[in-house]
Amino acid sequence: MTAAYSLNHSEQQELTTRLEQATGKQIRMEVAVDPSLIGGVVAQVGSTIYDGSVRQRLEAFKTRLVEE
Repeated sequence: MTAAYSLNHSEQQELTTRLEQATGKQIRMEVAVDPSLIGGVVAQVGSTIYDGSVRQRLEAFKTRLVEE
């Protein structure tokens, strides 16, 4: 998982629990910090990437504006 800032233990535990519920898999979390995400997290479970970063949302918003 990559986060915009360092996560404390309780935040890591909450994210692990939510990912396990969403995927039905047991999660072993390794956290890296990337401030360019602006906010949020990006998680990879197997070959699936869950991108909840602010950077990705801004890029999607920009794409929609340009297409209209």
